[in-house]
Amino acid sequence: MVRNRETVSNLDQLLSLRLLFEFDQMSFCLAELHVWSFRNSLQVPDADIGTYQLYEKGEPASSTDQHYYNEKQQFADSRGYPWFLSNRRPEKLRDALKELEELLQSCPVMSVRWRSKQCCQLLLRSGVLVTLFLGGAQVERVAIDRTLVGRLPADTISDAVIGDRFLLFSLMERSQVCQVYLNRKNQSSPELARHMEKLTATEIKVSVVDLPGGGRCMERRVGLNRTQDVAVCWWPLCNEEVRPWSPVPSAVDRANLVLLACSDTPGLTVLSSIRTDGNPIDCRFSLTQPYHVLTVELHQEAKHSTSELYEEAQPPEVQTCVYECAHRCLQRLSSSPLPLTSKPIICCRDPLERWVLLGLQDCSVVLFDPQTGNSQWASCSMVPAVLAWHPSGALLMVGGGQGEVQCFDMGLSPLPLQLVSEEPTPGSIGPSLQLSRHIKTSQGLEGMHWAYCPISHGYDGLEAHDLLLLWFHGGPLAALRLRLGVFNGTQLGPGDLVQHRLRCEEVGAALGILGNMDWAMMGAECYRSLSSITDHLLRKPLDQQTEDPSQTLSYWSTETPSADTPADSSITCSDTRGLKKPSCWL
Repeated sequence: MVRNRETVSNLDQLLSLRLLFEFDQMSFCLAELHVWSFRNSLQVPDADIGTYQLYEKGEPASSTDQHYYNEKQQFADSRGYPWFLSNRRPEKLRDALKELEELLQSCPVMSVRWRSKQCCQLLLRSGVLVTLFLGGAQVERVAIDRTLVGRLPADTISDAVIGDRFLLFSLMERSQVCQVYLNRKNQSSPELARHMEKLTATEIKVSVVDLPGGGRCMERRVGLNRTQDVAVCWWPLCNEEVRPWSPVPSAVDRANLVLLACSDTPGLTVLSSIRTDGNPIDCRFSLTQPYHVLTVELHQEAKHSTSELYEEAQPPEVQTCVYECAHRCLQRLSSSPLPLTSKPIICCRDPLERWVLLGLQDCSVVLFDPQTGNSQWASCSMVPAVLAWHPSGALLMVGGGQGEVQCFDMGLSPLPLQLVSEEPTPGSIGPSLQLSRHIKTSQGLEGMHWAYCPISHGYDGLEAHDLLLLWFHGGPLAALRLRLGVFNGTQLGPGDLVQHRLRCEEVGAALGILGNMDWAMMGAECYRSLSSITDHLLRKPLDQQTEDPSQTLSYWSTETPSADTPADSSITCSDTRGLKKPSCWL
């Protein structure tokens, strides 16, 4: 009996060592979670050195099972992470952050804009403008401006956009779009630049325009182009059923996409309005073509009530469309269809606007190229609710409604996320990062946004964008900071991910990244990645696992297929015996 127990113990140790070896060989990304909240209900474990929150001075451990409260405080202080916040004038940071927490409990975030990597502005549904000044992943100053409260035509905001010279709102109760123009007295004043978060230093001018399509109360979305002279407002399609006693609606009343002109003197004006063929899921201006509107529309054939009980529902289909704003009108230029297996929920585009990422109801994501019609599919561990594409285009973040965050590379291969821990174990890495295991929130994840400003005011080519802003329903705000020490030079580009995949012997994932890189936009980086993968394969023994990707990369073909286990194990891919070289090869 004792010998059997010893045998079982030895087997458990061998299994643990094997799992730890596989853990060391797999690729993953380390991160830290910084929660900007004083709530005791978050219940952050004191042994969790990857999650941090804020505490009141003199506050003891929240529960008796926290035995490492003081040790974790010393650990955070040694790394420059604040444990307590000061309340010195004039910032009064502690009171301002508590006030922001109270606002988030009743007012959701409608718009987020990063003025720089250290300055983030949030616009709440009540019209409150919040400006956060950060130092790394820590809040250094919070400015709350209530100037717009009570000065808008309606109390409830459906959507909003923060611009350089004005704010744009769509109103819930009314079929209107409101523009709040900020006529700053002196644009070049350094004092104004230091107090850019305050609207009281400006002369506010409010302009309102009525939208076509009737006065229905619905969620209307707004978007602004890069030059900030044209805006678009769109909403879902309405039921076209005509009653015998109701008049036939006109083309203007049936419209669901409106083009607006934004200026100072006349204010907002309606340029054009059309009705889309499908139900729009996403609508935005192109970053490269400021007068092109990119939409993703859902097409699904409607069924009659008599046949609906006997026929199965048709699979949904989406179309990615491009509209051009020419001669004060919207004209559709192109459309690319994509059949789906489930209804799409959320959509986003990559920074180069080549790929469209769709989150589906069946817990999957689809990566679609409208130009070629190619699509890739991957399964998620949750229903996608929030999507965020890294500014470099190399990482895709998928968030679930219950606080799950899953990471993919641009080849749609999973890249597990793990918070920093003292002794990582194989079971700590799963398909998704469960934030509910680290903080206790009453509601789920509402949105996430990378700390990145598209229009940079300086050279930041070597700057690492490693901060992801998270906000939950009812608060709090948090920052997920990636620890990029495992990557080359703390960068997070496609080439860096290829190198990381190769170090972990994940050649298939590296090939997936290379296959989705754009040679026209990043030719030098593509060639370096191609050379790295080829060099990695040529150093391996020649077998089926190395032969297939080698043929894919270098266009070599074998006269006779190689066996899974070559007779001469010393033969490598660098040997050219039994290989023929075509006329064109890389």
